[in-house]
This record gives sequence, structure tokens and C-alpha cells, in this order.
Amino acid sequence: MKHLKLIVFPLLSLLITVVVIYVFFIPFTYKINFKTKNAPWFIYHTLQKENEISFLDNEKEDFRITYFSKNKAIRFEWKLTSKSNQQTQAEVYIYSLEDKWLEKLYVIFGNSTIINEAIASLTVFYRNLQLDDKNYKWEKPLQASFPQATCLCQKVNSKISEKANQMNRNIDALSFYLPKGEKSPPLLYINRLDLKEQTIEFDFCFQVPQGFEYKGEDKHFFVDNKSEINGQKQTFFGNYNESHRSWFNLIQRFSNQRKKLNFPIVEVFFDSPFGESSDINWRSELYFEEKN
Repeated sequence: MKHLKLIVFPLLSLLITVVVIYVFFIPFTYKINFKTKNAPWFIYHTLQKENEISFLDNEKEDFRITYFSKNKAIRFEWKLTSKSNQQTQAEVYIYSLEDKWLEKLYVIFGNSTIINEAIASLTVFYRNLQLDDKNYKWEKPLQASFPQATCLCQKVNSKISEKANQMNRNIDALSFYLPKGEKSPPLLYINRLDLKEQTIEFDFCFQVPQGFEYKGEDKHFFVDNKSEINGQKQTFFGNYNESHRSWFNLIQRFSNQRKKLNFPIVEVFFDSPFGESSDINWRSELYFEEKN
């Protein structure tokens, strides 16, 4: 019996100490970790569709954002760290904002409803990332250049998520004015990306012969001589709705290397969304230069 007390009392004391530290000194209620090949800006892009997100820090290596659950009972704080293998380490801290000490006791006994719901929502988010990863891929950048081109273009401002819809909405009107014959692949000259607001400014273009004159009445269309882009290209395979996945990966790669992209960058689409091929095999190429 004496030996049993020598074992039980220290263990009980340790358990009480751990519980006290967790309940009164650990600021968050629960923490979840996972890794993904998607860049921090893509995770932000996905989360901000349904949440009002605030930045805590995105100037250093750690990318940190926070938002509240719809009932304001939970605060989520994300810390996203880029790894050398182009993966992102995600740490998600869950804070209970109502009866937080009591909720921690519920967590210990496994019956905290709001924390369980928060964990379930994050689990679904992670599983969707994993499932989507099977439908898209991009290759490492290679040295390449995209030549100078004369183009018939339309200027577009939109949400990044609306990029493909804007192209589909305007492609027939723009291509109507092209010279007869085979069209060049559609081109996207990206002039500006606002990552926090998730907006994009781009020229949607088709190449035309030198000397081409636009004779239409739509003032949104114009002819422009685009400069050569001499740098690298990154090839993306998958639905064009999601090609910004590779943009964000590229931006993160540059950020890790303390480099910046020079705009415009140009995206070239080689497969037609109106064809019969599976979108998993659609190919686009992103040409870009490093800012001096």
C-alpha cells in the first residue's frame, strides 16, 4: 500500500499541475497542425471567401491571420510557415471566447461542443485541400522567354476567383474581331495583384499580326504592343479556374528567396475549356521575370 501511494500521489500531483497550467496559463483552447503543398496565400484565398480575415503578420517568414466563427464564440489564429521543400506548415490555434476556463475543462473530458465543431470544420477544410491536390499540379520554373507580341486586348478588373469567368464571358466578343484563320492561344497579361484584397487587373488578349487595326466600336477593346518577357516559366496542369494556385506558389517561392516579381506576368492557355479533354490535363504556362 505504501508503495502504491508513492506512485499514485506524484502522478496525481503531476496531473493536477498539467490541468492547472492548461486551464489558466495556456492562452489557446486547442491546437491543430498539418502540412500542405499549397502556399499560404492560397489558404488565405480559400478561407477569405467565407470569413472576415485580419492579418497579424505577413512581413516575416511566418504568415499569420485570424478570424472569428460566425457565432463569434471561437477565434481561429493561423500561423503558416513555408518550408524549404515548398510545403506549408500550418498551425491553427483555437480560442474559446465564452467561458474559456470552463470550455477547457469540457475539452479535457471530451465534451466541448463548440471546440468539437471547430475541429470538425478544420478537418473538412484539410480533407478538401488533400482531395483537390489530386486535380492540379505545377512544375518547377524553367528558364524561358515569351516573345514580344501585338495583341487585341480587353482590360479587366475582378476578384482573382472570378478571373476564368471574366475570360469566358468576354472571349466570344473579343475573338469576333480577330483576323480570320486560326486563333492564337488566349493570353492573360497580369498587371497587378492585390493579395490582401484578392483582386486582379489584367489584359485579356489574343495575338494579331503587326499592322492590325481594330475597327470595332467597343471602347473596352484596344490594340497593344506587349514587350518580351525574358525570365522563367512555370507550367500548370488543371482547371483554369484554379491556375492561381501556381501563382501563389510562385509568389511564396520568391518571398522565401527575398525576391520580387516584375509585372506584368503573362499566362498562356493551350487547351480549350469547351473541348472534350479532362480538365486535369489542361495546360497553361506562366511567364515571369525577377524584379531588379
